[in-house]
Amino acid sequence: MHKNTSDIVKNLVIMSGLSGNSGYKLFMDNYYTTLKVIRMLYEQFKWLACGTVAMKKKKKKDSSIVADDYPWRKMTKGAISFLRRGFFRIATRSFYTASNSKYVVQATMWKDRKMVGWLHTVAVNSGKVEAKRRSKRRKFRQTFDAPNIQSEYAKGYRGVDISDQDGSFWSISLRTCRWYLRLFFWMVEKDIHGIYVVVCYIVTETYKPFLKRYKSKNNGRKKFAVHMGIALMNSAITMEWKRRDDGEYHDEDKPKWMPQNNKNGKYQPCECGLCFFCINTITYGIAHGKVSARPKVYECSMKREQLPTRTDCVICNENSKKQYPDKGVHKRRKLCKLKRTNQGCLHCGDAVCQKHWDSKEYKHKWERTTDSSSHDVDEPTD
Repeated sequence: MHKNTSDIVKNLVIMSGLSGNSGYKLFMDNYYTTLKVIRMLYEQFKWLACGTVAMKKKKKKDSSIVADDYPWRKMTKGAISFLRRGFFRIATRSFYTASNSKYVVQATMWKDRKMVGWLHTVAVNSGKVEAKRRSKRRKFRQTFDAPNIQSEYAKGYRGVDISDQDGSFWSISLRTCRWYLRLFFWMVEKDIHGIYVVVCYIVTETYKPFLKRYKSKNNGRKKFAVHMGIALMNSAITMEWKRRDDGEYHDEDKPKWMPQNNKNGKYQPCECGLCFFCINTITYGIAHGKVSARPKVYECSMKREQLPTRTDCVICNENSKKQYPDKGVHKRRKLCKLKRTNQGCLHCGDAVCQKHWDSKEYKHKWERTTDSSSHDVDEPTD
């Protein structure tokens, strides 16, 4: 067992095979940030380090500060409220290596929305930069002062805080009192995040381009998690549910942890094309739907019904486009008097005014598709 965080960090560096390389910058969370760790990384490996510090309250019994402690204590809310946003203080301390070379460790305290502390050998005595934050009361982002270590930490913190942020956004954990389950879910979350980072790094236009959809900002991370979950379930079912000699899967051979047809009836059809049931052409399967949520499906009743929103009539809009092709929507509304209505076909999602509905000019989507398909068929020749 390791006695302290310094031994943990030292063994991690040695086990990674990077102990012979100097000049790295290591960014840490507040669990590992101590003066002993910062000094050890510089003196033994020539690594620069930076980490956040959780400032502690002043103790009543022993209020004295030791030389290796962080120079500032946690401030009260009243004291923080008097400080302007962007206020920061620095304190430096010099040390010497075994070869008598000097280096400096700096402690920085900065007020953002709350007080933030760093202990670092990166960006020592390097001045200040500008930080931008959004505010509810202001339309544009607010600009204020920040120490240079804030921008350095924002660039290098991705291995620490973004991993935790990813786990909070796409958590798979369940609320339970069993600590070992929470630990298991946390380990799976970190594994999924690590695999996702590797996938986004290796995919290119020529190498595994089918993985490029997971880099999309439009639910790319969600699709990756869903597809990985389905792949894990497929692997589990394949290992437990075996085919018989006739090459078919039988319900009697299902493992106990899978829903049984005899108890719960038949399953809903699944058309995802990804799960075990779709791949093996089994007509029933888990009704998890597609990757995104399924929209509500309404049957076309051929009646003019209430729509959820009020929009322009589809026929009026088409006629105005033919009449004034160079005009925008607002101009066409004034010239053609486009009628806005919340009535129409609920299944097709089209708003149609009373005039064009009665004249039967409007065609439903299924009528349009049949018309287009009939035009594609070649007429027989003599």
